[in-house]
Amino acid sequence: MLHCTYRSVIKVRDEIAGFCPYSEYPCRKDGGRWFAMGTRHAADYEYEKSPYRGYEISGEAGGFIECLPGASQVGLFDYDTDALGRSHTAYHYDENFDDAREGMIKFLYAIYTGNESILSGIPGKLLENVDTYLKLDFLERLPDGKLRLNVPVLSSFDRKVFYDLMEEYTEKLSKAFHEEYLKMIKNPATVPKHLQKDVPGFLRYLNTCCFFPSALIYELKNRGVFLKGYDKPAPAVLMVVTKEEA
Repeated sequence: MLHCTYRSVIKVRDEIAGFCPYSEYPCRKDGGRWFAMGTRHAADYEYEKSPYRGYEISGEAGGFIECLPGASQVGLFDYDTDALGRSHTAYHYDENFDDAREGMIKFLYAIYTGNESILSGIPGKLLENVDTYLKLDFLERLPDGKLRLNVPVLSSFDRKVFYDLMEEYTEKLSKAFHEEYLKMIKNPATVPKHLQKDVPGFLRYLNTCCFFPSALIYELKNRGVFLKGYDKPAPAVLMVVTKEEA
């Protein structure tokens, strides 16, 4: 639901602000490229208490690693949001996000397959954070003390089918609620006057699309329509395993 709703709003935003693939991000006049937007707050601003923090979305993020026992590729893909679960806190054990993701993929795959030999290549800092992964509902501890993976696992073929289906519903949502989305997308981020003609539109609307999907999830949970009776995190995370060919 998060993916489809989020992407449907982005589709309409792109109509207003323009779309640009990552490989074609424009150059800045004084060097470099426009890759991201930041937000400047007052020195005493307490971001943790911001009313907007509960609605932000980071992602979809993800990546593959190759040649694990029994698999030619294993990938992990996720969104980070208060509405479902702060999945990216799973990677805070390492300052390098890419290294942290690789370690998490190996660890979760080791739990999934029950192959303890994979654990020898996993940083000790990661293993010390098992309680975090239990709280995030990445894992669950069974009565006998063993860990079981709670993250959905798909084959590469099933992932393609799943993402094709999500794209189909993304398109339906963007058409069905096109006019309503347009009304939401009208306040771009403020930038200094000397940059207003230079900063790409899609960056000035970068955070516009987060609020509606998160608000929708909160509302559905409050009504008992979504995750009824479940008050733990339910992070939007997915593992993809491509098995080795026989």
